[in-house]
This record gives sequence, C-alpha cells and structure tokens, in this order.
Amino acid sequence: YDKYITKIICFPSNYNQINFIIPNNIKRIDSYTFLNCHKLKSISIPSSVEIIGDKVFEGCSNLESINL
Repeated sequence: YDKYITKIICFPSNYNQINFIIPNNIKRIDSYTFLNCHKLKSISIPSSVEIIGDKVFEGCSNLESINL
C-alpha cells in the first residue's frame, strides 16, 4: 500500500493467500500489482476503486474470478 493506504502498489508474488479482498478505502490499483501471483485464485474489488492500471493480473495463471 502507499503511505495513505489509498492505493495498492505491489502484491508479493510468493504470498500464500489464494483469495484476496481489497479494502474499501483503496481507490487505485497500480499497473502490474499482482504480477505473477500464481497462487491467487480470486479477488474482490470494492466500488471505491476508481483506477485500475495496465496488466494488473499479468501472469496470474490460476486466477479464476474477479468480483466487482
């Protein structure tokens, strides 16, 4: 997260969590944030998110669902 906890900058690709819920205060997801997160299977993005960068889920080979 950034200093103000309003955007996600990077998500560790070796993180063991397979389901991730983005907190409601997040407004931006930077480009390549979830790069090569092979263990990530589902993600929930709240309505507070206004901007989603390019190729956010690049290399997420096991990603099955994105809930908006």
